[in-house]
Amino acid sequence: MSRHMKRLTMPRSWPVARKTATWAMKPLPGPYGEERSMSLMMVLRDLLGLANTAREAKLIIRSGSVFVDNSVEREPKLPVGIMSTLKVPAMDLTRIMLIDRSGKLSLVEVDGSKAKTKLCKIEGKSTIKKGKTQLNLHDGRCIVHEIDEGDRVGDTLKIELPSQKIVKRYPLKEGSFGLVTGGKHVGQISRIVSVSDGTFSSPPIVGLEGFSTVKRHVLVVGDIAPEVSL
Repeated sequence: MSRHMKRLTMPRSWPVARKTATWAMKPLPGPYGEERSMSLMMVLRDLLGLANTAREAKLIIRSGSVFVDNSVEREPKLPVGIMSTLKVPAMDLTRIMLIDRSGKLSLVEVDGSKAKTKLCKIEGKSTIKKGKTQLNLHDGRCIVHEIDEGDRVGDTLKIELPSQKIVKRYPLKEGSFGLVTGGKHVGQISRIVSVSDGTFSSPPIVGLEGFSTVKRHVLVVGDIAPEVSL
């Protein structure tokens, strides 16, 4: 299957000019989906301007000069999605992928220390053999550890990279801060004021200061203060 698409058919979330070229590189299939990720090659060329052509961007990537989530990445089609960190040590460049108020993916400059951790939303939880819990995170990672009643779907884990050690939990509850990743209020970061359970016919709703949205669109990004900002 081709890993390219015509630019005119690109997801609207990609902040890339549509008429300057014919083709765009799709990211590899993954948990983010095409609406919430871009290929590493396009991030380097089209968002950061570190290369003028796809060939130049591929050479940079394959040289081992680029880190994604604190690991060297040599795959140009690697999906870079929400909360992914990108680092180019030779240029003292560190960015985190977020989504802005217009629904566009956006690379935001952060301190280099941010590349050592990542905020990951718990998308699924299951009990497996030997009394352990498997947590499925929004970026496709799986963490297996001893059963912890504090693990809840919708909460966010701050993990150390690349070890995946859990260093902090941010629960989806009143008082926490949430980043809205979809819907009418996409890109807003606001304090959570309520969390209601869904019913058979309606999804769980999260109330934030001034508005509300469905639970699946909220990614908790802090407790006392947000860990990220646009």
